[in-house]
Amino acid sequence: MSKVEKFKEIAKKMAETYERKNNDYGDSFSNSVNEFGLIAGVVRISDKFSRLKSLIVTKNEQKVNDESVKDTLLDMASYCIMLSMELDKE
Repeated sequence: MSKVEKFKEIAKKMAETYERKNNDYGDSFSNSVNEFGLIAGVVRISDKFSRLKSLIVTKNEQKVNDESVKDTLLDMASYCIMLSMELDKE
C-alpha cells in the first residue's frame, strides 16, 4: 500500500469516527467554539498534545489504557480539521 493510500485509509477512518461521535455527543466541538471562540478548539488540541507528551515523553504509568498514542494522534488531527472547518464558517 502506498503512503497516499494509507493516508486516505486513515482519513476515512477518522471521518467515520467523527460521524459516530457527532451522533453520540452532538456537535459539542462546534458548540464550544460558538460559545467560547476559537480558543475552545485550541484548548482541545492542547489537551491532546499534553496526553501525547504524557504517553511518549514522560512515559508515566497509565491508569487509563483505552487511549493509545495512535488514538491520541488521530483525535488531535480530527480536532485540527474541525477547527479548520470552524474557520471556514467565518
